[in-house]
Amino acid sequence: MDAECILGIDLFGRATMDKLIWHYDKKGEFSVRSAYLVEVERRQEGSCLVSERSWKFIWSPKIPPKVSLFAWRCTLDALPITDRLNHRGVAVEVGCGRCGGEKEDILHMLFHYSYARLVWALSGIRWESIVCSGPSVEAWFRDVHLELGGIYWVLFLTICWATWGSRNQWLFKGRDTEAQEVVSLARRICVATEAVKNIDDGRGVNNVI
Repeated sequence: MDAECILGIDLFGRATMDKLIWHYDKKGEFSVRSAYLVEVERRQEGSCLVSERSWKFIWSPKIPPKVSLFAWRCTLDALPITDRLNHRGVAVEVGCGRCGGEKEDILHMLFHYSYARLVWALSGIRWESIVCSGPSVEAWFRDVHLELGGIYWVLFLTICWATWGSRNQWLFKGRDTEAQEVVSLARRICVATEAVKNIDDGRGVNNVI
């Protein structure tokens, strides 16, 4: 009996039919123009968010400009690496030519590849601070930045840049670069950066650079 009474209640005071409402329009009516404006606004907001969150930890006066540019291209997945070239329809050999792996993407080249791991082992940066567990380069960079900061963050990005350079030296000039040479180059660049020299984060900078 109670159920019948409840079901008999007129919630709106009058019988009405359900209908779809486009809440982005004052009248609730959908139009191609209103949908277009919503999409434009969504993309602009997304672009601003990406720019804001990337600017502070990549585009810093403490980081050499060429390293910042490289890191930015990494976060956009915009390096001309085998995986991306194949995705764009460029006829290149699939996989990593140096280790024979099935796929060469940015994370493979900078972290998962055995050569990269040797570079990190020689870098003086704590391994647990740079372990890559994120789904993208940007997520990895963000995690490492939170763990390191200061001169260690600058050194981390510079080593990534130098590792990319060693990969290109091997690919285009047939030159094998020792892992220690990659680390030494990154350290020299960091020392030559005046902003980095003045950083003192209290964690034994001289033990790293």
